[in-house]
Formats: sequence, structure tokens, C-alpha cells
Amino acid sequence: MFHAILIGCIRLLLSHCITLRQSKTVSTNTTYPHIEKPADEPARLRSTPRVRVAQIVMDYLAHGWSPEEMCRQHPGLTLAEIHAAMAYYYDDQSQIDAEIEAETREITASFDFKPI
Repeated sequence: MFHAILIGCIRLLLSHCITLRQSKTVSTNTTYPHIEKPADEPARLRSTPRVRVAQIVMDYLAHGWSPEEMCRQHPGLTLAEIHAAMAYYYDDQSQIDAEIEAETREITASFDFKPI
């Protein structure tokens, strides 16, 4: 009797695990209230489209600035915009890192470094 109950519990757990695994494969679209991502363009602030998420991230990476310090350095940005940009970065880090890397390569290539 105990053996049958145990097997029933194991089957129930396995069916729940399969259901959970299937539900995790469903993609969800996360929205960021201050960020827009036009097709084939970098993510940017909705209120100030010239400011890209990557620019905010570069301030964070280069200077180690907190969101509060970024607001002090860029008084036109709100704390909510900075946090939204950083959240977007952490959710899509590989995309933003690739954008930063491409921009860095482009800038570096524009200089003609020749040994003296």
C-alpha cells in the first residue's frame, strides 16, 4: 500500500516538473516604461531619444557611477530612467555589450594609429 502511494506521489511530482519546464519555455515580453526599442535600432530613452541605453551603461562601466550620481552628472535624466536603462541592460546584456563593442571598434578604427 505504501509503495503504491509513493509511486503515485512520484508520478504527480514528475507531471508538475514537466508542466513547469514547459511553462518556462514560453517567452514573455518584458516592457520598460522609460525605454523604447525601435526595430533595427539601439534601445533608447523614450523621453530623450538621443540618449541610448548603451550610453548610460558606459557611464556605469567606465566611471562606476551609481544611478544617483548619473542623475547628478546628467540633470536631464530621472532616476527612474536610469534604473530602467540598467534593468534593460541586465536583461539584454549581450545585446548592449555587443553594441558597446561595435561602437568602440568603430571609434578605434577612425583613428589611424601608426608607430612613430
